[in-house]
Amino acid sequence: MSTTSDEESLAPFLTVVRIAVAPMSTLLLTVFVYGIYVMVFGRCLQILLARRKEDRPNQILYLGWTTGLFLQATTMVAFEILTEVRQSILVFNALSTRNYDTFIQYLMHDTLKTVQDTIGDVLSVTINATAETMLEPSRFNVFHKSLTALIPGVGLASVFMGTYGEDPGDPHRDKIYSLGSEINDFGWTIPAAILNSILTLLTAGKIWWFTRQGRLLGTAVDRRYKTIVAVMVESGLMLPVVSIAYLAVAHAFNTELNNAMPVNLGPVRDLIAALAPTLIIVRTASNLSIENANQFISTLRFNNEIGQQGSRNISIVIPDIQYSVPGHDESAEESAVAHKVEISSV
Repeated sequence: MSTTSDEESLAPFLTVVRIAVAPMSTLLLTVFVYGIYVMVFGRCLQILLARRKEDRPNQILYLGWTTGLFLQATTMVAFEILTEVRQSILVFNALSTRNYDTFIQYLMHDTLKTVQDTIGDVLSVTINATAETMLEPSRFNVFHKSLTALIPGVGLASVFMGTYGEDPGDPHRDKIYSLGSEINDFGWTIPAAILNSILTLLTAGKIWWFTRQGRLLGTAVDRRYKTIVAVMVESGLMLPVVSIAYLAVAHAFNTELNNAMPVNLGPVRDLIAALAPTLIIVRTASNLSIENANQFISTLRFNNEIGQQGSRNISIVIPDIQYSVPGHDESAEESAVAHKVEISSV
């Protein structure tokens, strides 16, 4: 049976914020974002699998990337739920029986807790690293590619330092744990957010630069490319914003026992890292599909009017959609770039 001194020493861990507010808010927010991610991933699969390999030479590559991200994120969410539920059960049993021995053992040194935390932290690093490789421009030089490999390496090092030092009873290991936490925040989280912002802006800038000639084809084409760049920037910058919010909350509520965080944004940050590149694929494809449909309707109306007059022969080619007026010379050579409109008199 536990003594009064045990209850006093455990009092900071048995506050309303720690046993109710933090677990509930963390789980609700994590499950909510994960639900959105599931829908976006399903739509992404539909888009990638609907296209022929000839039309999308990188289809298998992006399919592997997005599927790998989803599996990692799902595993991370499962471990987060398991950790929060198990801790809540231990707290409930300790309070109901007034026997705190099991809960003390859980706080001091619990092998399952250490394994869960380590796997979750490793997945956090690998999810971010995978997302960054999806945004990495192919023309990055050796320095930038080395940087994208170095930052996740620092993150993994901080994780293993935290795993080794997770023993409050050993002052030496406790110092290593604190150092690992500092490296994780300032040596990995912040540099990873900065690198993600740079990759996003470079990728959007690359699209903008290489499509400068295509934008001269007209206002509609220019608007389409602007939409793609906007999608890249908006979706790509979600992770840096959430990372800043995560660090702000973590350091606003410092590590003192009587000042616990009301919510842990770590799982949400990792889900956003996996969601962002998947969302870029879905939003880009959806915007193009909507615009293609609008152009197709306009093309049909335009061709119907010309066909009734019988004075023109028109061939219009837009992405994935081609429509020709009856009477078109099938032997004539057809060549068109996306968004190009050709009109020839008969």
